[in-house]
Amino acid sequence: MNKRIFLIAGFVVIVILAVIIYRADQPVQPEPMTDWASLINGHSMEHESYFVESGKIALEVELIQSPMGSSEKPAVIFIPGSGSTTYQAYAPGLIEKYILNVFLPRDYAVIFFNKRGMGQSEGNWMKNDFPGRAEDVLAVVDFFRDHPGIDTNQIGLIGHSQGGWIANLAASQDPSVAFFISLAGPVTSVQEQMADIYENDFRCQGFAGDELAKKVVRQLGLARFGAAIGRVIHVGVIGFDSGIIHYDPRDVILSTTNPGLFVYGEHDPYVPADQNIKQFAEIFPEGSENLTAISIPEGDHHFRTTESLCQPYEERLNEPFSEVLVEDLDAWLDQYDL
Repeated sequence: MNKRIFLIAGFVVIVILAVIIYRADQPVQPEPMTDWASLINGHSMEHESYFVESGKIALEVELIQSPMGSSEKPAVIFIPGSGSTTYQAYAPGLIEKYILNVFLPRDYAVIFFNKRGMGQSEGNWMKNDFPGRAEDVLAVVDFFRDHPGIDTNQIGLIGHSQGGWIANLAASQDPSVAFFISLAGPVTSVQEQMADIYENDFRCQGFAGDELAKKVVRQLGLARFGAAIGRVIHVGVIGFDSGIIHYDPRDVILSTTNPGLFVYGEHDPYVPADQNIKQFAEIFPEGSENLTAISIPEGDHHFRTTESLCQPYEERLNEPFSEVLVEDLDAWLDQYDL
């Protein structure tokens, strides 16, 4: 009798664990912004929907363009950041301010696509890695090179946060990509960026000195341990982290020949401007002919103007977006006649 109870209990535990693992391995679908359709329609744009094949995966893609202007437009592809997110629900306000309001007046077509498993895209982003994300981007680039309304030689990339890493990586693999812009995309390694996040988080909690350093080391050790488990049990976020935790963009940056702009916010607690501008200068002690790195005064991770790096996230959402970044984007695009 006891043996039977033990077997039943063991079976129940296995089932529960299997359900937990399965759920952890499924992307969470965010609610799209309620005003996404009105945002697009408010710009009096035409929009077309596609499914683009990347290997065996079909990606949800949307093209937005003015019915006026050139019949063959340059295009820019937006690449979102980390986690379970769709372009329709991404960083409210950022897409309108720094993508639509910058590129549509230049008569660009603007292209959005959802990463694997998000929106109507097939697959699972947690089963992907940075090279895989770059392959998906280049599949979208190749698709629109055959689009009759797109200028084949004028397709650029703009990514935010982790999407900035991917924009640079994809561009480095295809020199014919017209340009890339990395908004808050690190030039530091994944582990260096993790350490920056932990340090700023603990510093804002009031820790300092040796105690701060110990907490950062401990937290980074836990992240490495989780990634090590993810290599053995490739499930969920730890499985994804296992494939990216050793990524360092230095060689990619050095091999990049496309025009590229790296942008950082002075008050960004996740991708701090000082660390990344310093790293960029170390990579290019004599400067770079095609790559530029700039800092936006008072900008946070989404380039809202904030009081400090430690300003609470909920308060930052009420702050205005930086007009300086709009001016700097326009100036850089003008510099390269884009």
